[in-house]
Amino acid sequence: MTIFMGIRTKEFVFAAIDSKTTTIIGREVSQESEQPKIYTLTNYYISFATIGRVLCSGPLRVGAELTSRFNSNGITKSYEEIIKEIANEYKNAYARQVNDGYTSITVILGYDPKSRETFLYECKSPDFEPQLIPINKAVFYGSRAEEYKQEGIKVFRRLKGNCLKRIFKKQNKINLQIWAKQTFDSINDNPNVGYPLLLCLYSKNGNPIYNGDAIYDKKNISLRDAFNVNLKFMF
Repeated sequence: MTIFMGIRTKEFVFAAIDSKTTTIIGREVSQESEQPKIYTLTNYYISFATIGRVLCSGPLRVGAELTSRFNSNGITKSYEEIIKEIANEYKNAYARQVNDGYTSITVILGYDPKSRETFLYECKSPDFEPQLIPINKAVFYGSRAEEYKQEGIKVFRRLKGNCLKRIFKKQNKINLQIWAKQTFDSINDNPNVGYPLLLCLYSKNGNPIYNGDAIYDKKNISLRDAFNVNLKFMF
């Protein structure tokens, strides 16, 4: 299991996800490891993340197989086609592998240069039909998602309050790295979530820009200007 948080505005779309994976046999925890739960396409302004049941395509995770396929073929399809193909691949893998009704979610995010719009889609089992998340709505999926959502609200309000104190200095932006890290750190007793945290940001700003980041532990974080944004949202 994992925890994912994301939000899109007219100017950017942002996602953060942890990378801890626990392999369980019966009731016993057998192994813990790190897995890249967010995948980025180099030829498109598209990333996608997976939450819930691990789905595979042959020997590879579906995300790894899709990334290899799209990154080696150049730009051959529209954004709509790529999004649909990602969703269908997860739908087919879920139908082959899952028979207990366990929930699996794929989130697809990015920026479409043709429409000049950001996007954040929820694709949920069993049909994985892409559902567009509204502008300024923060979403949380995964292990104890509702608790992280409430903590995310508290962290945002605290950071927003600090912004208001700095407004006359024109430093009234929120850093998304800090928002994500403090939200993830707010719950200390969740064995299903752990570092590194993987961050993904697509900014509009004239020409679309992709920024990725990894926060490796609770004590160290290297703040980047790209993650300083004007943000308001609804839950």
